[in-house]
Amino acid sequence: STSDIKENATIVNNLICMSPKVFELQTIEYIYEDLYRNDVSGLFRAIMYDGGEDTVNIANYDNITIAIFEILNNMSTHEIRKTLYEFAQGYELLGKNCRLRLNIVKYCTDNNYNRVLNVIDILNKEENIVKPFVQ
Repeated sequence: STSDIKENATIVNNLICMSPKVFELQTIEYIYEDLYRNDVSGLFRAIMYDGGEDTVNIANYDNITIAIFEILNNMSTHEIRKTLYEFAQGYELLGKNCRLRLNIVKYCTDNNYNRVLNVIDILNKEENIVKPFVQ
């Protein structure tokens, strides 16, 4: 189920962030691709809803962020849209007090994730969804 995937992703991310060893970006991407190939959307939500309160290893926390955006940016437009739409729906259910990892639009702009930005623009125009991407 979706909650099981989110819970599992949270556990994996916590293990990575609490490790004294710095995981290379490619290693994190391999872990995610192996474990979450069929539900990148659940993985994305788990990562974005993590505000970093329990982070021990900042390098790993940062590499997790880069890894999920690299994966997302290399997906089909349809899959990016599905992932971002599901993220936005979950955000609405959690309410306005939900602390997100980062401002998605700013992060994507600063790091040239233009495919993700294009889909956010489409969601804004077609679905009037903007709030969770700019918090």
